[in-house]
Amino acid sequence: MLELPAAFAESGLIPTTFTLLFVCFLSASCSLYMANSISRVPVTKQREYTDMEEVGGLNSDGVSHKDADQTPAASKQSSGENGVQYNHDFKAEVEFSAVFSTFWGYHPWFHVTHLLFWGCITCLNISSIVDTSQVVDTILGHCIGSWALQVGWGRQPHLVGWDARLCSDEELSQGECLPFRPILMNEEDDGTYLLTVGMLITSCAFLPMALMDLKENAGWQISGFIVLLLTSLQFVIQFAMEIFNPSSDAFAAHDASGLPEERPSWYSEEALWGKQWDDLFGVVLFNFALVIAVPAWLYEREPHVDVPTVIYGSSFLSTFLYIAIGWLGNLAVPHVSSNFLASLMSGMYGHYMQFGASVFAFFIVGLGIPLFSVLTRLNLIGESPDAPALLQRPMANVLAVYVPFGASWFLYDGHAITKLLSWGGIIFTSIVAFILPLFLALHVSKLSSDMGSVTVFGHYFTSQSAQTTMLRVLLILAFLSIALAILGNII
Repeated sequence: MLELPAAFAESGLIPTTFTLLFVCFLSASCSLYMANSISRVPVTKQREYTDMEEVGGLNSDGVSHKDADQTPAASKQSSGENGVQYNHDFKAEVEFSAVFSTFWGYHPWFHVTHLLFWGCITCLNISSIVDTSQVVDTILGHCIGSWALQVGWGRQPHLVGWDARLCSDEELSQGECLPFRPILMNEEDDGTYLLTVGMLITSCAFLPMALMDLKENAGWQISGFIVLLLTSLQFVIQFAMEIFNPSSDAFAAHDASGLPEERPSWYSEEALWGKQWDDLFGVVLFNFALVIAVPAWLYEREPHVDVPTVIYGSSFLSTFLYIAIGWLGNLAVPHVSSNFLASLMSGMYGHYMQFGASVFAFFIVGLGIPLFSVLTRLNLIGESPDAPALLQRPMANVLAVYVPFGASWFLYDGHAITKLLSWGGIIFTSIVAFILPLFLALHVSKLSSDMGSVTVFGHYFTSQSAQTTMLRVLLILAFLSIALAILGNII
């Protein structure tokens, strides 16, 4: 979110806002089509009876079930032609890969989608672990300093320190006062790895949560949502106070004589239309990956919760926050840096903003770590209606929890490997969050006459032919958006 002020500065208010709204609609549509495909999964009697035996307990993988009044045994699934029962009320647990194996066959789609889903979330998870570790090290660096154990082939392990208070004002304002940057930029230290205090604290805080189930994490995710709203409100208020208070220069850049520079007008041509749009889609597109959480959420949601209302509501609320913070942050801070979060955490813009940015970074980015791990594990141990789970829970924990935490230690210094990780995230997220759900929905529409229980566009485009046309249009738009994002990263 806090990369968006730089996007507004470079690409302008109108193009950035339009892109955010467009990608928001595209992401919500993909999520709803995914939900509708899950509702069209046939549920067999054998599966119902199996679930009935497991009511009130744990399955063989140790995953908690819903209460008896929320299980497939407690209510009859919606029936279609020839007595076939469908998952219209989402009482059967159907994870991401299981949907594809149902409609496209167990081989190879069950394994291919598992690989893509695991690659997508693992890239996001490793990035979140590294980012949160750097946040903790930054907080320590501004208070008492941080330390790390530096190890490498042919070298004796030794402790190194980093103190943010030694950074220059220019480094602080540009977001370049990063943990252990002098060591990471030193060519003599290539091939070494840092195990930092921040990484240890991050692992102790979030690894146990990553081993929990989705319901056990629900309270933490609700707390994270509250923190998100409060810190976002703080950012909006402080940015607005800075913009509309002409005498304030807390966020202002200064010229060579030390005087604050005049902020550019928000209605100037450059502010409205920008000057560079190469990486706009790359910045925006991958802030929207809601679809990865949809299968697990559908099974855990309360029966009275309306699926389109929640998906559209959460998508547009996120977009509103993106626009408000991005635009106001751009107006409040001249020459805003692309690493805006590090700039806010530096203390250059006041202690209140430093505290809010630190809380935002630790809780919002950090609480994504256990969620990513839980979603990955659920997909790995999820059964297809006609096939067994890919892995049992212990091995699934290795891939979903221990691999990301272990890999993050080697990727803390992030140069070429982190660039590769970024590209992996772009490719995997593009396929999993946008392309696959639309291809699946298009395929399902040709196989089944059942229309499912989720309406994507309300009372519009309800016929089979209209749905097929809209899916093809959305696929074309998704491919174009992803192509623009990849092209922007290449140029």
